[in-house]
Amino acid sequence: MKNIIPFSVVFIGIFIFMNSCTNEKEYDYTYRKTSNQYGVSFYYFESNTSPPFEIDEDRNIMEYKYINKTLSVIGKKNIDSSMDYEKHGKAFHSWKNYEGDKDLRISYGKCIQERSLFDDIEYYCIRKIQITPDRIDRMRYQGKNNDRMIFVERKEYGERWPFVMDEGLIRCNRGDKVILITKNHEHYGLNGLAISDERYKDSREILDKRGITSSEFIIMGRGKTLSNFISMGLNLCR
Repeated sequence: MKNIIPFSVVFIGIFIFMNSCTNEKEYDYTYRKTSNQYGVSFYYFESNTSPPFEIDEDRNIMEYKYINKTLSVIGKKNIDSSMDYEKHGKAFHSWKNYEGDKDLRISYGKCIQERSLFDDIEYYCIRKIQITPDRIDRMRYQGKNNDRMIFVERKEYGERWPFVMDEGLIRCNRGDKVILITKNHEHYGLNGLAISDERYKDSREILDKRGITSSEFIIMGRGKTLSNFISMGLNLCR
């Protein structure tokens, strides 16, 4: 009598074979993008099958396959595996100067990959990608998107530029106080009302006096070299 293989065994064999052929379920690269007032971009991956963040038990990155594919999906350049990164506990990894002077941060969490009826796999997955521009670009973004600020820089004014630094944000605060904000977040008063406010530094400390005679400066720092910037700031208060 010929040996007859039970149907149940055949079914299980076919099931295992099909499962092995589709071992890797397609991941969900759908994302939601937002940005803040400083030009920092956030990409959120909220699916339970978000792409993997390939790290080992010590949270060292093992492979960049899915990380770089995810970056490509959001239109960003890939990470070179030779780039140094920092581990921040169980929350995220970061890369300095990832794209020019921009910083990259990838946050991760837990997802579940359903491979079969009996075999679900929990894995680390990408939850959020954050790309932060450098300080000057953040200032430039603020000046463009905040109607109470204007971004100014040396190359726009040439020899008429009065400051020792190369850029800043002109802002008008309450009480018609016009100030200059530097990339180091220092606040300097430009007009008399602001300079007399102890919360702000005196802008005379940052005036570039090279080639300028003392007669061009007034006691409160409101020399003709600053008049355009003060007027610009006062218009923001209107």
